[in-house]
Amino acid sequence: MVKDKKHRIRIPLYAKILLGMGLGIGFGFLAIALHGEGFVRDWVAPFGIIFMRLLKLIAVPLVLVSLVLGIDRPLDMVRTMVNVTGDMTVACVVDKGNKEKSAGHGA
Repeated sequence: MVKDKKHRIRIPLYAKILLGMGLGIGFGFLAIALHGEGFVRDWVAPFGIIFMRLLKLIAVPLVLVSLVLGIDRPLDMVRTMVNVTGDMTVACVVDKGNKEKSAGHGA
């Protein structure tokens, strides 16, 4: 634990996560011991369901966007390479045609 400028104790994130897990497990055992399955089912479970749905609402679009961007980047690079190669080829053909044309006028 680290003290910050205001002399409050800052708890690291991993400790907060472990504390939350421990409290959740303790609450579960307490609910089982006190026969509180109805309370858990009626009052706690809906919040867990909402949390999981919100997590899916956020996670699924992020994964899909990551996949699309991961695939689009190499395809964009290939399109650029084909575009540059085509432009260079056309420039070489036009340049060769100009040289042949100017050589024919000089004779």
